[in-house]
Amino acid sequence: DKMKLFQLAFTAVSGGLAWGALYFAIERFVRSSGFQKNKSPAQVSCRAVCVLHALGVCVLSSISNFIVGPWAYRGIGLPNTPLHNQIMEFSLSYFVFDLVWCIWTGDEEL
Repeated sequence: DKMKLFQLAFTAVSGGLAWGALYFAIERFVRSSGFQKNKSPAQVSCRAVCVLHALGVCVLSSISNFIVGPWAYRGIGLPNTPLHNQIMEFSLSYFVFDLVWCIWTGDEEL
């Protein structure tokens, strides 16, 4: 099961890099458009990525629960479906991005 752990770590890191690429694309747009008024471009960009992650997780979870199944409240204790695992990997990769962003910018206090 070392292969599964490696695959999870690879997915988390590569997904974190994808979130980072999206962040830099949004930040470049924010800087070039003069969109921000009182916030730094880094804060605005990070919040935009956060909103995109939240929307993605809500949509994927709704699809998992209402379309693919099983119903979350009747399937308690059942093994995860592949879609459940993909949703968790999606969120884990965002967590990696957010952790690196907080450490990199030093904007958040621990």
